[in-house]
Amino acid sequence: MALPASAQPSSVLLESLPVEIQVHILKSLPDIKTLGSLLRASPQYLRVHLDVREDIISHIVCNQITPAILPLAIDVFQQSYLRSHRRPRSKVLEFLETFKEPRSLLPQNTFSLEISKRLLKTHYIVEYFANAFITNRLNRLSKYLPQIAPLLADANATLGIGIEHHRLARSFYHLELYGTLFYDPEIAEDVITVQEQSSLFLAKLLDWELEEFLCIREYLLNCLSSYLDQVEEDFLKDYFENGPPTDIVNNPYDVRFNHDDEYWYFFSMDGQSARIQYRWMEGSLTRGLKTLQEILESHTANERYDSLGDLSIDRPRNTMKQALDALPCLQDQPQVPRCKNSLESPNDAWPWSLKKWAQARKGGVQSHSSSAQLFNTLRDWGYLIWSNETLGILGLLEKRHSTDWSYKQNAVVTHTYRADDLPSHFGNQERRRGSSVESRTQSQYELWRKEALGTVQSSGSID
Repeated sequence: MALPASAQPSSVLLESLPVEIQVHILKSLPDIKTLGSLLRASPQYLRVHLDVREDIISHIVCNQITPAILPLAIDVFQQSYLRSHRRPRSKVLEFLETFKEPRSLLPQNTFSLEISKRLLKTHYIVEYFANAFITNRLNRLSKYLPQIAPLLADANATLGIGIEHHRLARSFYHLELYGTLFYDPEIAEDVITVQEQSSLFLAKLLDWELEEFLCIREYLLNCLSSYLDQVEEDFLKDYFENGPPTDIVNNPYDVRFNHDDEYWYFFSMDGQSARIQYRWMEGSLTRGLKTLQEILESHTANERYDSLGDLSIDRPRNTMKQALDALPCLQDQPQVPRCKNSLESPNDAWPWSLKKWAQARKGGVQSHSSSAQLFNTLRDWGYLIWSNETLGILGLLEKRHSTDWSYKQNAVVTHTYRADDLPSHFGNQERRRGSSVESRTQSQYELWRKEALGTVQSSGSID
């Protein structure tokens, strides 16, 4: 309920408060945007801010990132120097020794302005991906659950999106840290093994934190696959516009699809046993959120080509998928603790999924069992990200007993989980199950060659 005008604090009253309280108010603001609005409206608060600017901004940065996620954000900042193929392996292992151990949630000292700016710079990218995830997954769900489409005009207001942002922020910070520690171009000098990545990082995440991590992994792989679809169309457009090679008469196949040019090789191996494009996608997950943002925001053919990166090195020997597959199986947990629906606990979809499929579930993604495929489907729309309230509004949860939640039967059977309906809709399948670019261009090449041979025969010369 809004306060009556007479009960609302006036700007005169706020500006007449003691300076110490004004400083406290400034430090308590939720984010930098709110700070900017206040400083533009109040010359008095602007003067106070300028006197203790570093301390105020440091506190607001902590508020904006949130105390629960701040230690992870600090880890990302402090370890950022390790994002190099020449990173010292010993430093990575030294950090991993204490990763996820309990510690103070708030910094003991004020951040410098430079550190505050760097923390915010990364956090803005994290927020970008959190917002993109929510929009993308809700829009995708609406195709199969049409009744939620009206809710999407303003999802934040309609659904009360809140804890979802915090869960997503934690997951994307985990991804950024993972990439910083384990980026593995082919020229890396000191590789962290799959087993080390698995046991020293992934295995230290709580089971449901790992599931949240896998939800954003699935989302990003979907996005990267769509990006590569566009890159392929760019390639094919150039192929047809550039016309046939000069030596087409002497070669029944287009020799440009060989191993000498990385760009052509990238497409020639698509769909083959090497699955080079899928490996590129796995490698891109560790190239950093800033690079991923540039990839997903590339809108022209030249931008997409540039964002591919160095195709000769961005093919990791050790992929995240291999590290996930090295995790031990997660056994059935019949005594799942009651969820509090907070950042420190999972939503009700987690105990429901564990009860629904009692078989051992692979900690990673390497499994062909029906239950594992269903888990992949759940991850694809982010089942563990949403709050219980959001799941209820979307019509995916109904309360049948006071201590047990389960998914509505019509959504379970008809739209979301039935295995024979899902492969073409949800779940990250191996990329490009259809024809490769080389196969798609072969018919045009054959037409060009037929025309070239006809010209040669009519002229009576092959030279």
